[in-house]
Amino acid sequence: MHNGHGRSGILSKPFRHEDAASDMVALLDHLETRDCKGVGISAGGNVLLHMAIKPSDRVQAMVLVSATPYFPAQARPFKDQYPDSCCATHATSLKGQGTVISSS
Repeated sequence: MHNGHGRSGILSKPFRHEDAASDMVALLDHLETRDCKGVGISAGGNVLLHMAIKPSDRVQAMVLVSATPYFPAQARPFKDQYPDSCCATHATSLKGQGTVISSS
């Protein structure tokens, strides 16, 4: 389940974020873990988005850092569960803790 990382061999086809999401779901199955909460940075954020749109409710919560600003049509219902004010509220509370938050 390494798919082009670490000591795995050269891949015969391009590896996509969707493939990594399938690998992560397989890992959860192997660990007999029903669901998860995740933090995804850059490509890891994209992997979490793909996990969230798979036909299950395996991702209970996620934090995306420097992930894609585009939400494909199938990811929008998941994103729309959370009001825009939710992000602003958390950003304000984190700023009070000395955490730097940037939004564009």
